[in-house]
Amino acid sequence: MRYQTPRGHHAPPGTPSTTATTLPARKMPSTPGPGPPGSAWTDIAPPPAPPPFALFDGALPFRYARVLRKLTPVFTAPGLAGRTAGRLIRDAYVSYDDVVRGDEGREFFRIDEDRFVARRAAVPFEPSRFAGVRVTRYTAFPFAFVVAPGGAPVRTLPNGRDEVDRLPRYTRVALLHSGTTSGTTPVTTRIPTRRGWVWRIGDGRYVDENRLRVVRLSPRPPGVPRRARRVVIDTREQTLVAYEGDRPVLATLVSTGKKRYATPRGTYVVYAKYRFDTMDMWSPTGPYYAEDVPWSMYFHRNLALHGTYWHDGFGYGASHGCVNLAPADAEFLFQWSVPWVPPGWHAVATQIGEPATWVEGREGFVRR
Repeated sequence: MRYQTPRGHHAPPGTPSTTATTLPARKMPSTPGPGPPGSAWTDIAPPPAPPPFALFDGALPFRYARVLRKLTPVFTAPGLAGRTAGRLIRDAYVSYDDVVRGDEGREFFRIDEDRFVARRAAVPFEPSRFAGVRVTRYTAFPFAFVVAPGGAPVRTLPNGRDEVDRLPRYTRVALLHSGTTSGTTPVTTRIPTRRGWVWRIGDGRYVDENRLRVVRLSPRPPGVPRRARRVVIDTREQTLVAYEGDRPVLATLVSTGKKRYATPRGTYVVYAKYRFDTMDMWSPTGPYYAEDVPWSMYFHRNLALHGTYWHDGFGYGASHGCVNLAPADAEFLFQWSVPWVPPGWHAVATQIGEPATWVEGREGFVRR
């Protein structure tokens, strides 16, 4: 198993120092690793057991801000007279650990020990507080989440216009299963109407399908070990279900690739995990830059499941192919998935023959 120590960025609060005392007992000489390019890896013995799970509150390792202006300068000291260390594109996302005052009295975000951005050039923001469902034996499938930003109106008839209730965004909705009433009358859960499909969620309660995302279970694909941990992404419904063997443990919403950058179908394994990782790319729609993306789990080339702090639009396609997760869900999956990342270490790479977490992409297109 290959692990990686934290890199040169400022460490999140509470991060242990990476001294020799934090390493497992057996350590081998550093060798080139199979992880992402540019990584320095070290072979060590795997930890004997997974680390104890903390409470998954989605608390991010840093605070974050969005850059507002084109070619925003980055200074080496908190002052406009300081030397420029580079420039940031507009809508870049930076992490910071403090707000400091410069010689001129102006405030700066400290994004590293020697990197500062003027506070007036960026705006801090709060990440999403959404979290999926931790599945128990009492969780009934299929169920749905309300994803429409304005909520979902509830009507008394499938074709009705009267609104008797409105479900807020991210509300979990139980879907009634087909059955009979009075012994003979069929009860249909999903009903076609003039304005499209609707779901029956209770007696005299109907919700338009286009305001929901339905979470369904799926069988284990051929070739995946019976007891393996696996994650299934439905890119049509923009949902994710995590399994231990055939038992679901988490069901949630995600944001996969937009139509031009569709998240691929197929079965993969998580080949590297980073506690936080900076992501940047030049694409036909323009460049993007996001610092310290938390709880990243790479499964195919440069695509990863990862925590997302810059939007709250889960249930809709939004990425360049990665699988965007709410911070609380990303933290859970990072700690739950194998291989484990030992305390005090930054990353881990999966080796051939070791337990791995499987990732399956289904459907292959973003629901509109």
